[in-house]
Amino acid sequence: MGFHDLRHSTATLLLELGIHPKVVSEMLGHSQISITLHLYSHVTATMQQQAVAALDGLFEDQLGRQHGGQAGGYCSSRSKDPKPQASARSSVERAADF
Repeated sequence: MGFHDLRHSTATLLLELGIHPKVVSEMLGHSQISITLHLYSHVTATMQQQAVAALDGLFEDQLGRQHGGQAGGYCSSRSKDPKPQASARSSVERAADF
């Protein structure tokens, strides 16, 4: 792994840890944040899984409010059986396929 590769890895790992992109950009000495985000950072499987999990939480929260405040509520367009299918995979598991 060369020095330049370490810069790419640094940008990606810091962003994955939730460090603000402007801070990462300044640490790498970039004059524009777009250089850091477009050229130096890369999307990882962990980032994709975190995004999907965040959306899952948002949708579960919204569905729970719509159906009497119960977590894991179900839409009226779904089957009336509130038990999930055993073979159903969560969106986090599906994201891991990427």
